[in-house]
Amino acid sequence: MVLLGHSFEEVEPVLSSIGVELVKDGYTGKDAVIVRQDPPTTLEILGEAKVTAYAVSRAKLIEIELYPDKAPKSVDFFRHALELKTKTVGKLPVYMIYDDTYLFKTEKEVVKYREILPENTPTEKVFAGEIGITNQAAKRMGIIGVKLGDDDLFGPTGEKFSSTNIVGRIVEPEKLSDIKEGDAIYLSEVANKETEK
Repeated sequence: MVLLGHSFEEVEPVLSSIGVELVKDGYTGKDAVIVRQDPPTTLEILGEAKVTAYAVSRAKLIEIELYPDKAPKSVDFFRHALELKTKTVGKLPVYMIYDDTYLFKTEKEVVKYREILPENTPTEKVFAGEIGITNQAAKRMGIIGVKLGDDDLFGPTGEKFSSTNIVGRIVEPEKLSDIKEGDAIYLSEVANKETEK
């Protein structure tokens, strides 16, 4: 029973028809989209006959395209760290913001990834909205970053190109502009147009 990515209006009649109470949390406007549910599993929801759904405004849900063909291991790390392998919406806490660079640290300790080898490292330029992960060539391995402007010197995490793996892009990077340090963003993966062709 996955409510993530849906509106309250979509899930309420379905839950009510099976006798499950919906508790709305967070943003409850017409454009609300559910990004977290508690309990997380169908059995627990049915057992308690109740689920709390936390929502944000749809404008706060950030769509991303990932590049599994170009950076398979780094994309796997990214999906695993944000639980995008099992959920339709992932959470990413903002670690630091400077100039037009946004850095994120995953909530989940990704123990199985002891190394992130260089793959899909940029050579000439990083484009606005590209998502980078610091690889093991730098100390801050696993940091995720995005820049709001193009850069021909440093990758999305502020590291040199050889220390940066490009894993995808944010579809509308301007959605980051009102995010502050300490906030969390919610990400939803959309089909990659390049791989659809």
